[in-house]
Amino acid sequence: MTPQSERFISLDVLRGLGILGILAVNAPFFAMPFAVQLEPEALGQVEGDSLTAWAVVKTFFERKFVTLFSMLFGASILLVGGEKGDPVKSPHIHRRLGWLFLFGLLHGALVWYGDILLAYAVAGFIAAQFRSWSPRRLFVVGVLLYLFFAAIESLNYWVLVWMPQEAAQGMAFASPEAAREAVRAFSGDFASSLQANVETWGMLVGFMVFFIPSTIGLMLIGMGLFKTGVFLARRGAGFYLLGMVVGGAALAAIGWSVCQEVRAGLEEPVDRAVHSTLNAFLAPLVTLGYVSALCLLVKSPVRGLLGPLRAAGQMAFTNYLTQSLIMTAIFYGGRGPGLFGTMTLAELVPVVAGVWLLQLVWSPIWLTFFHYGPFEWVWRCLTYKQLAPFVRRRSALAA
Repeated sequence: MTPQSERFISLDVLRGLGILGILAVNAPFFAMPFAVQLEPEALGQVEGDSLTAWAVVKTFFERKFVTLFSMLFGASILLVGGEKGDPVKSPHIHRRLGWLFLFGLLHGALVWYGDILLAYAVAGFIAAQFRSWSPRRLFVVGVLLYLFFAAIESLNYWVLVWMPQEAAQGMAFASPEAAREAVRAFSGDFASSLQANVETWGMLVGFMVFFIPSTIGLMLIGMGLFKTGVFLARRGAGFYLLGMVVGGAALAAIGWSVCQEVRAGLEEPVDRAVHSTLNAFLAPLVTLGYVSALCLLVKSPVRGLLGPLRAAGQMAFTNYLTQSLIMTAIFYGGRGPGLFGTMTLAELVPVVAGVWLLQLVWSPIWLTFFHYGPFEWVWRCLTYKQLAPFVRRRSALAA
């Protein structure tokens, strides 16, 4: 992380939005079997308030915030590593990503299988090799790379449509039997939930090969957005208004596809494939619409109201990891109440809102007394191989 005097307000605000938005998407993965994410009704019918919650997440959150975080990660590569070949900064980015790789291994295996840090470390190592490209080249290569793998991903959804129904229903991942077995494992004692987490994580690590290329593309786009000042709220209001219009149109198309799924009772494979395809291709445009709206707020007189969101963004690494610790303490067996598989999507809404509120409150309070979040401080010390100041001096607090 950069020293406080060198921070960019807009980047912190965007990180804050990203870290909160990611939890809305991740919450069902903490609380329910992975099979439910592929087949929402694997544990029973989704209806009423739960159906509304499902539709809201699908429309406004899914893919949009991991896309935002991937783009912002590209910007952070430039902030820490500078231009390629920089004799001072280049070693920093290599150490930073190396430690992130280790954090990802530990987080994924021992805390929560849905870890994204490991994939970011690998994608970051590759993306960092191209950080000195011009913005135009970053945009062109990044967009083409993302679109190519979005097309491959979308083709997979359509294969399920064309596949005989019996074969599609026979996928072990999405079967009700697999869901019930996961509930038994994750809601058991500590050893049982840990073993289930390790096994699920080990299975998903193999799929990183499909996730990393598109993530590299998004990181390259993020570098371009940083270099052209888009992420720094340095473009004109007209530029951001256009971004909101384009993002709004993309959001409307995605929302339409979600409505079609809802009307079909979440049972029509064609509607699911249409939504997944639209979401894969249009989510980055929605993300840029969100970016545009927040950058306009940062440029406006009301930017002071964004303080809690900015603080949450300054502690994004800590908040990401504590989300995992809080949610697994609530849902995994042997760590707390052990509520895995017992709550509906509607019942998860206040849990997510509670964690949001907690992080928006504790982040500014923490940063009143400390320069960095605890995990940011550890990561910074390891990156620069020296102890960074942690506790704020009393004179600074008094000022």
